[in-house]
Amino acid sequence: MPLLLLGTNPLFTYYAATIRPYSMVVALATLMTLSALLLRERDADRSLPEIQGDLPMMRWIFYGTGLLLGLTHYYGTLYVSILLAIDAIERKISRTSLPGIGLLSLLLIWPVTQKLFGTLEKQADSNQWVKVMPFISTFNNMLIGDFPVILLSRQPAYLFSGAMFAALIVAAFRSPPSHHFGTSQPQSPPVGNFRWNGPDAAAISSMRPLRDLLADRKIYYCLIIGLVYLFSALFDIAIPFSTPYYFLVCLPVVALMFEALFQEVELRLGIWPALLMVAGVVGCQLILTQQRLALP
Repeated sequence: MPLLLLGTNPLFTYYAATIRPYSMVVALATLMTLSALLLRERDADRSLPEIQGDLPMMRWIFYGTGLLLGLTHYYGTLYVSILLAIDAIERKISRTSLPGIGLLSLLLIWPVTQKLFGTLEKQADSNQWVKVMPFISTFNNMLIGDFPVILLSRQPAYLFSGAMFAALIVAAFRSPPSHHFGTSQPQSPPVGNFRWNGPDAAAISSMRPLRDLLADRKIYYCLIIGLVYLFSALFDIAIPFSTPYYFLVCLPVVALMFEALFQEVELRLGIWPALLMVAGVVGCQLILTQQRLALP
């Protein structure tokens, strides 16, 4: 179901048909997010099969797609930095912070060299057409880029979109436990039984309350989306920069959260109302996609 919502997103579908890099951003963000979720779940539930065989490969996928994502787009670099920062607190993806530091160092070489050669200034000049009212317009850009059934017009339905986005958040946090992405709430193992020992053990233990909070996937999702939005809103105060298609990097996480809304509706009203909701969303997105592709 998340892939269905992601694949019918109007902006994603439009840029998948062009030479712009945003389809690549979404693909890499999806792989990195799913690999991060699998690694976090394996750390929380040691009873899962093949735990020793597939974890190294999954880490290679996480860091490999992170490198490619960070080199594809500025918001890809931001997204990777957020996931690495969260893992620096959780320590569920890597036993030490060295792989994350190494990856972040490689990614920072790109903007540093662009700054030295003046490429960043040229990018800023090319974005002078962007007009963003900080916080308000930034939030609307995020809705246009990520939220299903958002109207792609010059006067978006702010109230409707905001209300539906709030409903998604509330319903997601009330959804029942499950083993599907976006719904399970794995419990963090007690710090006393934590399998990683060494000089970082004291720091990990001191972060236990925050680690326990992040063990809820929906909080994990909201933190990622919230940090991307917060960075964008603060940056827009200095230089209007964010546009709806930059926020496509969060589309996989939003699709996973929408799955939680589907399961909440199914729990309360039954399978047919839930399927009707999804069909309505997908149908509207397909209509908007057709309209978007018809634009010059």
